[in-house]
Amino acid sequence: SVLDLGSMLGWDTLRNDIRNIGIVLQEQERAEQLLLQIKRRLEHAAIHVPAAERKTAMWLAVYGGKLAGGTVGSSRHHLLRFAGLRDIVAGTVDFGWPSYSVEEVLAYDPDYIVTGGGMSGGSMAEDIRAMPGLNQLRAVRENNIITMPKGTDDTGPGLVEAVEFLCDAVYGPPPAIERALLPEEEKN
Repeated sequence: SVLDLGSMLGWDTLRNDIRNIGIVLQEQERAEQLLLQIKRRLEHAAIHVPAAERKTAMWLAVYGGKLAGGTVGSSRHHLLRFAGLRDIVAGTVDFGWPSYSVEEVLAYDPDYIVTGGGMSGGSMAEDIRAMPGLNQLRAVRENNIITMPKGTDDTGPGLVEAVEFLCDAVYGPPPAIERALLPEEEKN
């Protein structure tokens, strides 16, 4: 038997897929426990960042000299949102995986650009910096381009690690975790 879960588009589809797998395996309770663990970690990743202090960001990539993004309707929107970032593109386009002109990206001018690895073995951040005109972006000028580590583009349970990585890259670790990492004598 084959269970076709369809497209993975982030938290919403992940939640449904885990529940469906739980039903098929007759392990609904375990599926709900896993969902609770994932949801807690996602919701707590940026709990230490007040809403008024949340930075703007956009997912941006360069493919064959063209600019592309990910926003509402894609897993990239969930990544940004759970990491405590405001998806600056949300609500401005009709499709979760939009294409952009340089002028459109300049008009958004986010605090941060989040991207993945490059297509030709290089860095997508390098491709963004090399794109004519994008050097005017605040995120480029301030070196606020965050490249997600390989393997963190997972739209499944790996979304948790991606969110935590991104939140830490922008805001630093939550104070309680930072304190827990101090040598014992510095905690007092």
